[in-house]
Amino acid sequence: MQKIFFIQFFVFISSFAFTQTIVRLDNSSITAQQLDDKIDQLMKNASVNGMAISVFNDGKPVYHKAFGYKDSRTKAPLQTSTNFYGASFSKSVFAVLVLKLVEEKIISLDKSLQDYLPQPVYEYGKGSSWNQDYTSLQEDTLYKKITARHCLTHSSGFANWRWDEPDQKLHVHFEPGSQYSYSGEGLCYLQFVIEKLTSRSLNELMQEKLAAGIRIKLLFWS
Repeated sequence: MQKIFFIQFFVFISSFAFTQTIVRLDNSSITAQQLDDKIDQLMKNASVNGMAISVFNDGKPVYHKAFGYKDSRTKAPLQTSTNFYGASFSKSVFAVLVLKLVEEKIISLDKSLQDYLPQPVYEYGKGSSWNQDYTSLQEDTLYKKITARHCLTHSSGFANWRWDEPDQKLHVHFEPGSQYSYSGEGLCYLQFVIEKLTSRSLNELMQEKLAAGIRIKLLFWS
């Protein structure tokens, strides 16, 4: 199946209402038709099958349009209502949520995540889904040092995903915080602890803290 690549731009600049004139960051202007033409050309040059673009002026939408196909095989057109798989774009949104919880003193960036749990994390994973199974950490000592900051900065010591490991199990490969190694598992671990700490799902927290009624589901795939 041919992949559909997606790029969405959110430009926050000064203007008013919904208009055919778009003010750019350098204060120059461009019409909606000029933007259409530029996007069409860029998509052609980069062989992009589908793209959705939103532009905001002073927090208000001034341009919102979909281009190309949502399925290049059937030529089904992309719509502005088409759902996209957010993948790791969601990590930055999750980071905003975590920092909101830090501001509210619900969680600290530098406290061991294990300290927020009433029992060792490896006792939670038995019979759980793959991303909540931490039984392999029972013989580990470094995991107790992992903090929210380590997870957000990709320095937890976890591999990107446990299935990257020869035994398909989770391991901490270095002293947390000592080096960078991109890890979706680190974000999942932080999510796990936050959900246990608050007794609420990530989706519920997003609704309350960030989404204002918009349904959001996050998966931290790379």
